[in-house]
Amino acid sequence: MVVLERTLSLEACEQALRSTDWKDLFSTLLVPFMKSEMDSDNQEEILYFGRIKLRGVMVLSRTFLLQYTRIYDSVNREDFLEMWKAILSAMEYVSSTNVKDANDYIPESVKNMVLVLAASKILIPQNSRLWNETQSSVSTWFPDVGELISSVKASSAR
Repeated sequence: MVVLERTLSLEACEQALRSTDWKDLFSTLLVPFMKSEMDSDNQEEILYFGRIKLRGVMVLSRTFLLQYTRIYDSVNREDFLEMWKAILSAMEYVSSTNVKDANDYIPESVKNMVLVLAASKILIPQNSRLWNETQSSVSTWFPDVGELISSVKASSAR
């Protein structure tokens, strides 16, 4: 996971990958990894896998925050929505497992992504489907993040 994170942060990688490649990275590698299961009874292996998953959450959110504008500007809105829902679903899945520190890191990560999307006018009240999908997803498993979305929506309506 560390090697993937370093590779993704290289300028050459950023220049070589098209926006659709970044979208595919989320849908075919990062999100499926976050939802994968560890088939072991060894507690040490399970703990180690949990740490790798938490690192994967960090890579997923950091990469999303670095590449969301490229992706949003080049894919259709339905594809962006599906990718966003898959990311939120992966975050929800990891938070529901017993991964140590996930319940501290994931809400903060989701909050940052939501605030960045709202600040960049991608996640706006007029885009009701994206708003509704986001709010319905996160408010069930992180009510505080759902409240944040509501407060951002209320302040942008003023």
